[in-house]
Amino acid sequence: MNKDKRNKFMKKISSNQFSFRHLQETDLDLLCHWLNQPHVREWWNDNLSSDEIKSVYKARIGNDIVVPFIAYFDNQPIGFIQYYHANKVGDGWWPDEVAGTMGIDQFIGEPQLINRGIGTQMIRAFTDYLLHEVHAKKIITDVDPLNTRAIRCYEKAGFIFAGEIHTPDGLAHLMIFNNNKNNSEEKIF
Repeated sequence: MNKDKRNKFMKKISSNQFSFRHLQETDLDLLCHWLNQPHVREWWNDNLSSDEIKSVYKARIGNDIVVPFIAYFDNQPIGFIQYYHANKVGDGWWPDEVAGTMGIDQFIGEPQLINRGIGTQMIRAFTDYLLHEVHAKKIITDVDPLNTRAIRCYEKAGFIFAGEIHTPDGLAHLMIFNNNKNNSEEKIF
């Protein structure tokens, strides 16, 4: 990796109390710890061993299609968030999305911080980053229909339900970020 690209991935992206730092190898043990927390494993369970998790996420470090971050709240690592170019991710995901569509996935890793509105604030800060720095034209996510906590979190962050979809992981709710905050008409990119 050249020096300019390495510096890009070392920089933290800040927004109010939140900052996002590109995932690094030194984060992989923490990521494994979080992925083993019951509140995370309930919805983010790929049945991977710690070595497999490290292999999967190490391969994403420096990736331009799936871009993972550690989320910080008041300078403390609290969770994981990533964006991906929906039209480039492949493997049966998002075959009809156009360039500029970013998908996001996230979780709060620290159990004492769930159900406190922090996830909503984190998603708002991250969507702001995607719109202004990455120049996303559309932001989407897919949520397990039974994960009411995540659905409500995304709704509070400005996402709206766009329908049920079938993904490689099964049935999901497609949610789309509605950036039209000043207009009462519902308008999606």
